[in-house]
Amino acid sequence: MNLLYATNTGAASTDISIEWNRTDGSHVHILGSKNINSTEFIQWSGSYIVFEPGDTLKFTPSGSNDPHVDVMATVEEVFIPVG
Repeated sequence: MNLLYATNTGAASTDISIEWNRTDGSHVHILGSKNINSTEFIQWSGSYIVFEPGDTLKFTPSGSNDPHVDVMATVEEVFIPVG
């Protein structure tokens, strides 16, 4: 993953947490309870996270009655031929 963009499109401030869950059962908190005001955004770019098959990202908004957070991530898929 080389770009991660999250924006609060709701009317109120909200918290967002982002967690990378690995297939081996471990997890990494990329962002923990960051408060984002209405129309604010967070962007990560210029670095890479290498996912393995089965890894997932979990985005959790909270903190207001009706949180609305939009998230976009760009990835580059690489196939390694066997043999």
